Amino acid sequence: MGLFLSKVLTQLILPLGFGSFLLISGLFFRRTRFGLGVSGLGLLWIWLWSTPIFSDWIRFSLEKRYPPISLANVPRADAIIVLGGAMGGAIAPRRFPDLGSAADRVWHAARLFHAGKAPWILLSGGRLPWRTKRHQKRMPCCNF
Repeated sequence: MGLFLSKVLTQLILPLGFGSFLLISGLFFRRTRFGLGVSGLGLLWIWLWSTPIFSDWIRFSLEKRYPPISLANVPRADAIIVLGGAMGGAIAPRRFPDLGSAADRVWHAARLFHAGKAPWILLSGGRLPWRTKRHQKRMPCCNF
């Protein structure tokens, strides 16, 4: 229950979740000026975060805190851990996993491995407790 609640609360904090919450809250008071104001604020909030000027400004302010490190400056480690979020297993007729937007982390792990930064690569994945076995995709081992 705690994991589910933390996922829901996280979504409410994000810009789209918070804006949607304001919109829905405003619908409960739709016949009043307060309801129109809350709904308008929700629309304004979603619009603000979806404009390229604002979203790029936020993204760049976060990314400049962590500049890229060259492979030569990366310290050696016992293993490279690749977090498996947003990856899908191999589903027929495909023979290989669907990396999607998570491909960057896999390619970077391969670069680190080939640069000799660690002797092992550990690929991780997880199962959320509210997902049934019917929804979970299994990736066959060594089917590459």
